[in-house]
Amino acid sequence: MPDKKPRAILVFSLEKIEVFHLMRPVAGEGGWQDFLRKMQTKMLVDGAEVFIEMSDGDIGRAIRGMSGNGGFQGRLRKIFRAQFVNFLEEL
Repeated sequence: MPDKKPRAILVFSLEKIEVFHLMRPVAGEGGWQDFLRKMQTKMLVDGAEVFIEMSDGDIGRAIRGMSGNGGFQGRLRKIFRAQFVNFLEEL
């Protein structure tokens, strides 16, 4: 059986408004609700700074989730768009 590839882990610094949108209560059950709850558990606080640790799978799911015009899509954009754009600009 082949070894699983190690998952890449990236850590993003979150602005206060991004933390606000991430930590809003999540109502209901489903895939996107579960994803947001998972992301809420991945926050790291270091003094006044807040970070989120994301695997490559988390990043892919967040990007896929940002497409469209629904409520969760907009919420995901408010949380992650600026961080992903900044990351890509640094490459």
